[in-house]
Amino acid sequence: AHSGVRLTVSDAKGDTAVYTGVGPANVDGPGIGFESEDVPFVLVRRTRRRSTFAAAIQIFGARPVKDSFERLVLEHPDRASAYRYTCGNTDLTLIVSFRPGEVICGDVAYRGAALVIDAKKNRVILCDGDSVRCFGHSVRVQPTGALEIVSDTSGFRIKNRSDGVAEVSIGDRSTSLPAGRTWRVPVE
Repeated sequence: AHSGVRLTVSDAKGDTAVYTGVGPANVDGPGIGFESEDVPFVLVRRTRRRSTFAAAIQIFGARPVKDSFERLVLEHPDRASAYRYTCGNTDLTLIVSFRPGEVICGDVAYRGAALVIDAKKNRVILCDGDSVRCFGHSVRVQPTGALEIVSDTSGFRIKNRSDGVAEVSIGDRSTSLPAGRTWRVPVE
């Protein structure tokens, strides 16, 4: 059986160089490879002085699945960049902030470093942030941290992905949520 890897790069307009090769394994610390094994790598470089782009690597079996990568337009494009990647059962949007302030992408808004929207799993992941508005509700976290919010028919599952305890609130409800723990919030 054959397998392969496909690299998809957004906004590639002739100014993108892709290099492949093998490099020495990382055996001094956590990494991949063994002492006598070389590790394959891919390097993507833009030839412009400044560039913002995203890339996705797809590992496949007999043949790759059709995928797409698109840059999304945000309400405040000076604050963040957003990309949507779809492939088979995957529909992910990644938003990365450049400047402080609220970032709005469709019906989702947040304040933080980044946000991942997993449309197929009704899931949002806030990274290094203090608030997110999704699924028709506002969720706040103090101190600034990381939350995973999943919506289903009975409400929300909010998981603290931060290293420490976080005060999490949704509407008029709040809880002190230890790292790695999930709060089940029923919503009418």
